[in-house]
Amino acid sequence: MVFAPSSLILTNYFLPLNEALYAKGESRMNINATLLGEIIFISGIVIGVLSYYLAKRKTSTPKIATFIGVLLAFIPPLGLIYIAILVLKNDINQNNTTEAVE
Repeated sequence: MVFAPSSLILTNYFLPLNEALYAKGESRMNINATLLGEIIFISGIVIGVLSYYLAKRKTSTPKIATFIGVLLAFIPPLGLIYIAILVLKNDINQNNTTEAVE
């Protein structure tokens, strides 16, 4: 069986370089995927409830506004920006009873 010499060359040159570039003694930032998932899930619930409450007062289609809020909650900064936009939006007039002017 014949081995390709190029693979041996890559192995002999790449691994020592990779070890040399990694600063030993420094810690890397480890991101816990479970914690990140929990944060996204909880922010989805909180932003969804807030967007429904605000959308009832500020839009004529609260279900669509809530759906958009929940989708944007998967990227928490966008969800917070969406909530801020809903807070700053003017309330709609919900008085459906209008008096007839004679």
